[in-house]
Amino acid sequence: EPPKQSRQERIEIYEASLNINPVNMSVIRRLAFQGIPDKPGLRAIYWKLLLGFLPLDQSQWESETKKQRQVYQDWVQELILDPHQKYAKYKEDNPDSSAVEDVTLSDHPLSTAVESTWGQYFKDIEMMDEIDKDVKRTFPHLHFFNKDGKVGSTRHYEALKRILFIYAKLNPGIRYVQGMNEVLGPIYYVCARDVDASEYDASESDAFHCFKNLMSEIRDNFCKTLDHSDLGVTGTMKKFSSLLQETDYEVWEHLENQNMNPQFYSFRWITLLLSQEFDLPEVIQLWDCLFADEARFQFLLYCCCAMISCIRDVLLSNESFAPNLQYLQTYPQDIELVTIIHKAIELRDIRENGKIKESPKEEPESFGSAVLKFFTS
Repeated sequence: EPPKQSRQERIEIYEASLNINPVNMSVIRRLAFQGIPDKPGLRAIYWKLLLGFLPLDQSQWESETKKQRQVYQDWVQELILDPHQKYAKYKEDNPDSSAVEDVTLSDHPLSTAVESTWGQYFKDIEMMDEIDKDVKRTFPHLHFFNKDGKVGSTRHYEALKRILFIYAKLNPGIRYVQGMNEVLGPIYYVCARDVDASEYDASESDAFHCFKNLMSEIRDNFCKTLDHSDLGVTGTMKKFSSLLQETDYEVWEHLENQNMNPQFYSFRWITLLLSQEFDLPEVIQLWDCLFADEARFQFLLYCCCAMISCIRDVLLSNESFAPNLQYLQTYPQDIELVTIIHKAIELRDIRENGKIKESPKEEPESFGSAVLKFFTS
């Protein structure tokens, strides 16, 4: 068994993987799946690659990032309406036009016209208030978001509100759904926590695009019109239930006999990518694995099964519905995330390969040594 690598050696491996052009995504995925070291800015680059924000060609990183940041700023200017500013700008651009008075007469705060700027403005305010209530509940105990009322906390919460609002305006078919803030929170945190205040605008833009790309893959879970179809979250929960039946029939049957509908606990697990079941540092480590999963979020279902497997003895010992429901809805904090991930890998390997390929504990060291040798030779 190879010697365990130091933190610095691991960082060198992960940084070396970014020195190849074009980026080798199979290497990036493999490394990310093992957990990205906590070096300022490193995880942000990995996530931007895994979520399709950064292109594989590093020579395009600067220009593409600059372009996408401008796109976001343009959307902010265009979609966050203020009728007073709109009319002031129109009058400034057209000082001799009498149309300003006509526009003001036809479009006023009490107008019910569909195309009314004021009408849209009030709808936007209503949606922004809804977003604001949820955003204030996003990691309220985390110093990064809540710096004792200082400017920093307001800045970050305002950024979350803008991102969610712009996403809702660009996606009228889904708009804003409660819980999106919980998906955005870790992404924004990873993008913004290691930058200077002068770079917050850039981090906000990057977080928006990463969130948008992630939502393009999981938006069906938030789409109410798909709630009862196999395309939406109901279909995903059915897949989870089938996987649990296959990987641990005894527990599955026990819960079925108790009429424990998977929706009672797995709805939140699946839609929010387990972001509410663990503390933020653990969520970030888990998302390293989920984002690295090439079969997008199939590993999430294995993690859900692993979570149940880790508490199977308690579930089987409870003969009644209520204590098991409480246990599943408030997952015990004494189960370490690494245990769940290793169990999920084991379940996946047994199901997909018929056997356990190798110990998950040994895999990071052996692979890391090989990667380091490859990069430094």
